[in-house]
Amino acid sequence: MIRRAYKLLECNHSLEFHYQSNFDADLYDINRLIDNEQPSLYLIITDNIQSTDSSAFMSALLLANEPLYTKIPSLRVKSYILRPMKTNWDELPKAISQMHKIQPVFSHIKTLWYSPFTEKAVTDLKILFFEYGITLSEMDYPATFSLDNYFGYPNKALSYWLLLALTTQAATKLHQTQLVATTVLDKILFNVISPPNY
Repeated sequence: MIRRAYKLLECNHSLEFHYQSNFDADLYDINRLIDNEQPSLYLIITDNIQSTDSSAFMSALLLANEPLYTKIPSLRVKSYILRPMKTNWDELPKAISQMHKIQPVFSHIKTLWYSPFTEKAVTDLKILFFEYGITLSEMDYPATFSLDNYFGYPNKALSYWLLLALTTQAATKLHQTQLVATTVLDKILFNVISPPNY
C-alpha cells in the first residue's frame, strides 16, 4: 500500500524502509529530516502495542521535507513542523525568548501538548508565555493536553513521535498553531507546528 501511494505521487526517488527496534538518540533529531537536501518522504510509524511498562499505542506520521513539497506541486502541505528547540530547565527562559525571536509563528500558539511534564512545569511555561503575549485560553476548548492523561504513562522513548502525530493533526484540523513540549534524553524539546496559512 505504501509503495502504491508512492507511485501515485509520481515520485522517482528511491524508496527505503528502516526498522528501529531499540532506543536510538538519533531518532529524536528531527533536524536531520528537516536539513536533508534530498527530496524525501518519511513515514514514521511508532509501534508500542506490545508494551508492558506503558500504555499500548500505535501512531503514524507522514512527513515531506521542503525539497520534496516544493518540487511536487500536487503535494499539498497540511501543516509545518518547525525546527525544534532543545534546552534544559535552567535555560528555559532564554530558550523561550529565542523561540519568540527566531520563529515568529511561536507568538500564535493556541494549544500546548505535553508529556511527561508536571502541572507546576506547565504553569511555569504558561507564565513564560504570558511574558511574550501568549495566552492559552481555555474558554472555547482545552488549551493544554497532557498525553499522560489520555494514554496513561506513555513510553518515554516513543511518546515524542506520538505527540508530533497528534499535534500535527490538531494543527491541520483546527488551522491553529500548536506547541509540543516534552523531555527526551534529559532535555526539554519544543516543536512548533503551524498550519500553512502562517
